Amino acid sequence: MPGTTLSRRLTRVNSKKRILYHESSDEDIEQPMHQDKENVPEQLEKDQLENQTKRRKVGAPVQSTPADQQTPTTELSLSMEKSDDELEPDQSGKTNKKSSSRQKAKSKSKTKTKTKTSAKQKINKKKSTAERELEDDWQENYLFQALTSPEVNVPDLALDWIDTYEEETAASETNSTAMAVLINLILRSCGSLHLFQPHDLVNLDSASSTVEEATLAFTTQKSHKFPFKLVPVFKKNVLEFFRQVIEISDEKGLIHAVQLMTNKTSKNDKNNTTTDDNNNNVVSRYMSYIVTWTSKLTESFARPLRLTSSEISLHILAQLCNIKKSTEVNLERSKRQLNRLSNKTSTKYKTIQSTIDGYETQLMAITEYFDDIYHIVISKRYKDIDPLIRLVVIRGLSEAMNICPTYFCQSSYLRYFGWLLTDSNNQVRVEITKVLLKLYKSKDSFVRQGLRLFSTKFLSQFVAMCEMDTDVQVRANCCAILTEMIKHGLIDSTLTEKILQLFPFGSDKTKLKLKNEFVKFIQIASETELASKVERNQLLLDDYNATYGEETQLQDFLPIKLVVHTVKSLYVQPLDEVFDSSLFASDYISQLDLIVNYILLDIDLVTIKEKNSSGKENGEKDVGSVAVENAVNEEDVKCLKLLIELDETERMCLLKMVYGIVKVFLERKHNSKDGSGDEETSTTITKFVEEMPKLQNFCTKSNERFKVFLNIWTELIDPKNNALFNYYIQLDKINEYEQVTKNIMQYYKNFDVIDEFSAYFQKLFSLTSGLTSNVRNEVQDSLHDLVEGATIFIKGESSGEDKNGGADGKEKEEEQEEEETLVENDILKQKLLITQIRDLSLVLKKIRQIGDHVNIANLDNIFDLLFNITHKLLVKLNMQVVLDQWKHNFLLQLPKFQEAMVNVYEFILVLVSWKFERLIDVPSGEQDQIEMDLEFECFPEIVDSLINCVKVCGNETKLMSFKSVIMMKYIDLVSSFKLFHLKYESVNKFKHFKKFFKLNRQLTHIDVVFQYDHLLELFLMKEVNLAHLTKVELERNDEEGVHYKEHIVEDAEEIDEASVNLTNIFSNDNNFDLDPELVAELDSQLQEHRRQAREKQIVEAREFQRRCEIMWRLENDFCVYVVKMISLLNLQLVKSEVYQRVRLNADKLGDVFADIIRQEDVKLANMKKQLEVEAATRAEAGVAGAVESNVETNLETNLEANAAVVEEVDEIDEIENSNPVLSFEQSKNAPSSSSSSSSMEDVDEIDASSDLELQLEEL
Repeated sequence: MPGTTLSRRLTRVNSKKRILYHESSDEDIEQPMHQDKENVPEQLEKDQLENQTKRRKVGAPVQSTPADQQTPTTELSLSMEKSDDELEPDQSGKTNKKSSSRQKAKSKSKTKTKTKTSAKQKINKKKSTAERELEDDWQENYLFQALTSPEVNVPDLALDWIDTYEEETAASETNSTAMAVLINLILRSCGSLHLFQPHDLVNLDSASSTVEEATLAFTTQKSHKFPFKLVPVFKKNVLEFFRQVIEISDEKGLIHAVQLMTNKTSKNDKNNTTTDDNNNNVVSRYMSYIVTWTSKLTESFARPLRLTSSEISLHILAQLCNIKKSTEVNLERSKRQLNRLSNKTSTKYKTIQSTIDGYETQLMAITEYFDDIYHIVISKRYKDIDPLIRLVVIRGLSEAMNICPTYFCQSSYLRYFGWLLTDSNNQVRVEITKVLLKLYKSKDSFVRQGLRLFSTKFLSQFVAMCEMDTDVQVRANCCAILTEMIKHGLIDSTLTEKILQLFPFGSDKTKLKLKNEFVKFIQIASETELASKVERNQLLLDDYNATYGEETQLQDFLPIKLVVHTVKSLYVQPLDEVFDSSLFASDYISQLDLIVNYILLDIDLVTIKEKNSSGKENGEKDVGSVAVENAVNEEDVKCLKLLIELDETERMCLLKMVYGIVKVFLERKHNSKDGSGDEETSTTITKFVEEMPKLQNFCTKSNERFKVFLNIWTELIDPKNNALFNYYIQLDKINEYEQVTKNIMQYYKNFDVIDEFSAYFQKLFSLTSGLTSNVRNEVQDSLHDLVEGATIFIKGESSGEDKNGGADGKEKEEEQEEEETLVENDILKQKLLITQIRDLSLVLKKIRQIGDHVNIANLDNIFDLLFNITHKLLVKLNMQVVLDQWKHNFLLQLPKFQEAMVNVYEFILVLVSWKFERLIDVPSGEQDQIEMDLEFECFPEIVDSLINCVKVCGNETKLMSFKSVIMMKYIDLVSSFKLFHLKYESVNKFKHFKKFFKLNRQLTHIDVVFQYDHLLELFLMKEVNLAHLTKVELERNDEEGVHYKEHIVEDAEEIDEASVNLTNIFSNDNNFDLDPELVAELDSQLQEHRRQAREKQIVEAREFQRRCEIMWRLENDFCVYVVKMISLLNLQLVKSEVYQRVRLNADKLGDVFADIIRQEDVKLANMKKQLEVEAATRAEAGVAGAVESNVETNLETNLEANAAVVEEVDEIDEIENSNPVLSFEQSKNAPSSSSSSSSMEDVDEIDASSDLELQLEEL
């Protein structure tokens, strides 16, 4: 199986648990290689268990083995000769003796190389045999073996290893076996079976070539085990082991040149130190080996080696940072002791000075190690191709900065964080922003000082990422970083407003953390501004005491003022989403009454009292009525007034703040177990509800204010618990509740505030006890007044020419006759009609809005309104004249006219739905009292007006949107009448039922020519627009033309392939090709280039988002229209050939469209199968002849297809929340005006009439 899995087995050896790693994946190896698909042979495991008794205890060094017993068979003999000047001083006497032996070894090595080259083929043939011998002779690295145990004592193991190294050093062994064991631990952690020999590690200058050969040997393995990555406990032990090694080495003085600390040096000291001729090098040989080999392994092209060695190197760096930090503390302590001594010749003084020199030597040595790790690991691995290694570098460098900020919090190191901000990997960007956020939160002065310059360079990048990054976590971290920058004074007010514009408005729950971070940003920004404002006006606040009312101090208003002043630039946005955060609510919900008082504040009623020198109040000065004596006091009073005075925008922000706080309170109440919420909070809300009448009077002065007030009132209405009504019951003020509702309805009648009332009416009519009789009467009266006013408006505008009458009547008639001779007369009438429709549509929208909940068909004057709309507006409207003589200007105002026509036809649809509802409720014995031609008198003309509008629009591209919405209303209206006709066609007692539907076939039938020329043609136009947008080649019928590309709308033309394929704007692999030293010296020109690139990214991202919205809008509109056409098919209103053309490109235009067609195909297949079963059943009964000959015809005409209509219109409701068709279900709620209002309960009645319909079809 590709990608092998890790197999683990635990055994007990020497009373300790040991983990054996049998198999792992080689997916982390950069170079391709052959991989063994089978487990490691069991012989390896067996040999390991058998050899346990022969091995030394954990922590003991491994004995050297003869050359013929060394493992592995592909033994690395990679050492290079060491020159005499590189030898230790104590070895100089042995140079001559060893010279000849080296020459011999060198010649043998050359001979061996030639032999290997000539025998390469033989080795390849015997590869499997050699591997088996390797496994048989294998002797495990004892450090690796010990650290696999979860119960290993890591400090003791590290101490034993160091003791072993010191013993070897004391014995003057050049090739350290202990050091080889340590470095081989890294190789074994990666699963390498080919290890270093002690002499391979002697020459540090050849470390790079040695690592290359080790890597090549590693990649030749058939299988690889990677326990460092796959086994967390082993990884933890290995890292802890290296940390303990460095810590204990520091205690033993192995990490620095000890001969510089004291005047006495030993042979051991000299062996432990690498010095130059001047004896100035402070780096020890011991640490040079560890740092060099762990660092050089990071240059390997095998990912496991790079990952393991990088993490170990950076852990060594962290421990060195800890040592440096403690050494600096000791150094400062010693310097203080030295400064207290006056006798510089004393022994104590010299001892302390020697200690100080030793500490400084240690720091110099540690600095050397820092530089080595930095140049070999950090500066190269930060741009590694593996994101895991880049993460390791980020974490290691950040840990070093936190421990030693004085050394690492500098531009030379922080710049790597800045460059990685544009990393293509989301996880890397998350980690880098998380690390930077931790640094910005640090209170260390060195960290803040280092971040100041860094912030200047990368501030714009943080702002851009906060807006555009694809990962929400990255955006949240960037926003938190910007919040910390405000605390440090790195962001001015101009940039603050720019950042506030990035607030993620919307109901996406995935952005909740991001919203909370922005809320924190707003809070910190307002607190910073408050501190600055108080500091600038401290003298003024100390000299005067300003109060409002009995207890309110004006200084209490100041924090609230600065909050709304901060978010003032977001006035046009739904600010309640900012204030409905629990962060804001916890601070301000208890001050809700104070906020309301601030909204209602009259600045002229503020009382200002001047304080004397002792802080007590002098005389009172009323700003509105008492003049101030001197100019200085008047100026101070003016400043105090400006300090707290609100403008209209800030008052609106305060109202939205109240709205957000109320939402939080209600959410807490619903989430509480008993539904009551916090008692103190409930008391606050009760006081707030008591102030609602005053707040309403204030808000009725403008539409914008009233919209927010209505949202607050609607939010307080709780249909489940009658919360608002119960508050007024507790206050014993039911009359105030009814009065507020009455004022709301009066405002609804008189002002053009409509959309905000949808949620209000939905909650209002869902109430039980809250919908009192007085409230019901007020709603009924308002509805009656709206209908009456609309009727009078139409009659008055239409008969305006006859108002003068009397003696001037003849003159007017003569003038009218003369005007009628002019060609412009018709267009003037059409202009007047268009203006009337636009003015009337708002009133009709209000009536329809209430009609969603109240039966408007029972109103006395509703028929008069419908008659006037039909005969004085719709019938007289001649779209052909408008397009012929006034096309250009008409197209300019088409969007508003289109919206007006939609309002008119939606009103008609709601009205007819209530009519059908009432007719369905009529008992069969009373149906003869209802005449169809009177009940639906105006609807044939209405349908004709719809058909005329559709035909006049034709295939005009600029009228496509208007034609589409009109066609939708036509489909909804015809479908409604068709369903009603099918329901009662067989059995009913309505007067003139058959005659009415026979004379008005347009209500239940669609002309075949209209089906192809308009229904299908509109579909083809929508199809070609969507296909052009998605770059799809459509299939077409033979009879179709090629002119459809002429009907592509402008939005679709703007979409190009490059923008559609735009991906992560933060991907920039070129960043990893830059030389860090070169980038550090970039001048202002490069910085400007980066700024322009970021601005370009912002523009591209916004353009991409806009185009995605266009794509969604077109696909949504297309799918809704398809579903409506399928509903006509199921009602037998269109031919099956139309559907066959609709489904022609089902697999090319998106998943939604494909799902719609697939579901319809399944329904048709099931219907066909059902008909075949019924045909077979009837054949047995003797009636099969007539049925079997018409199975295919019945597939199109059988009335059981009506059951599918309900499912189709439900799909419409899911895709489009719009109004149109009707409901036949009698329910407590009003019928919906959308096409999803078809009742499921009607399906059974329609199916019951199917048998009669079949009989009629056979006749």
